Amino acid sequence: MYKIMCDRLKKIGLCADMDHKAMFSEKIAIVTGGASGIGYALCQALCKRNAVVVIGDIDGQKAEAAALALRAEGGQAEAYAVDVRDSNAIQAMIQTTLKTHGTLDYMFNNAGIGVLGEIRDLSLEHWRSLIDINLMGTVYGTKLAYDVFLKQGHGHIVNIASGYGLLSSVFNTPYAASKSAIVRLSESLRAEAADFNINVSVACPGAVKTDFLEKIPVIGADAKQAFALTDIKLITADECADHVLLGVCTNQFMITFPFYVKVLHWLYRLCPTKVFKLNLKRIRQYRKIRTLPN
Repeated sequence: MYKIMCDRLKKIGLCADMDHKAMFSEKIAIVTGGASGIGYALCQALCKRNAVVVIGDIDGQKAEAAALALRAEGGQAEAYAVDVRDSNAIQAMIQTTLKTHGTLDYMFNNAGIGVLGEIRDLSLEHWRSLIDINLMGTVYGTKLAYDVFLKQGHGHIVNIASGYGLLSSVFNTPYAASKSAIVRLSESLRAEAADFNINVSVACPGAVKTDFLEKIPVIGADAKQAFALTDIKLITADECADHVLLGVCTNQFMITFPFYVKVLHWLYRLCPTKVFKLNLKRIRQYRKIRTLPN
């Protein structure tokens, strides 16, 4: 599917070649949460396209290992330990990147966490932790990169949201809420930034096969049983990264994939009661495996 999309874009002149290396060659890109999962796949894909990648991750040792692995493959990668909950830390990472490379071309705000469970079973701390990382971490990265791009007169902000940010989702509410906010943030800024030669994109992938899924805590139910309720074909992190970079290459605003995400988004806008009924069915199924007392 990805290759077909690239071939079609080549025919109409929207992408110079299938790998669109020229678009990213020698460009400077920061990727938060870049040491694993989608973040690492993005770093690897950018390196293959000759970009210079700064891997920002809360786990500094893991970021160093990721950078070392990418350099061993011939990429240009460096590591930076950063907690996206700390705006000063993000600012320091951006300023260090500017001092080292003289510019910043792409800011990929990717770092995120998840938690599953009914709202009645989740604590306020669950909400606070997720919002601080998923939403505020993206806000900090977006705002601070935008300030740099305004001075430079160019730049591209890429926020990694989710297909769950495009419609409601039971027993996944904090995640869906945070990703929905990221979509609206990106949409508003795209209009504000347009006159300044600054691009803003938001990626809304479906379920991606990474260790992220294995680490998501499930509150009040068995994790395997909870994930079994969602019978969705997973795409690989590499496929996800290729889709995202293709969308960035063509300056798409909302980069949605695979096809079922587009269908669900269309269904939600056309007939939200259908999605409500699907959610009602899912929450009733979930309650059959819920282990906490009523």
